[in-house]
Amino acid sequence: MGKIYKGAYAAGTSYSVGDVVKENGFYYILQKSASSGTHPTNTKYWGLISDPVTIDALDIAEESANAISAYFPNEKELVLKSSSSGSTKKFKITVIDNGTVSASEIS
Repeated sequence: MGKIYKGAYAAGTSYSVGDVVKENGFYYILQKSASSGTHPTNTKYWGLISDPVTIDALDIAEESANAISAYFPNEKELVLKSSSSGSTKKFKITVIDNGTVSASEIS
C-alpha cells in the first residue's frame, strides 16, 4: 500500500503506516502501527514532516483536489501539479520505507 495523504486528523479514524495527516497546521506521517485515537504529536508512532519543500507540495495537494496527476505505489511516488500565474510546477513526493518523506520540483 502506498503512502496516502488523509487530510485533517480525526481521532476516530484508523490510520495505516505511511498515512499523512494534518493537525494544527502541521503534517505528520504514521511510522508505526497505532490504534485509532493515537494523536499525531505522539512521537512513538508519528513523525513530524518538517521539510519545507514537502510541506509546500502537501499544501498544494490540499488546496487543489485535482492536483494529483500520477501515483506510483510500487515506486512510492506521487506527482502533483500546481498552476498559478500561468505557470505550471510539478512536484514529486517520495516516501521511503522508514517514513522519510521528500519532495522535489520536477520539469
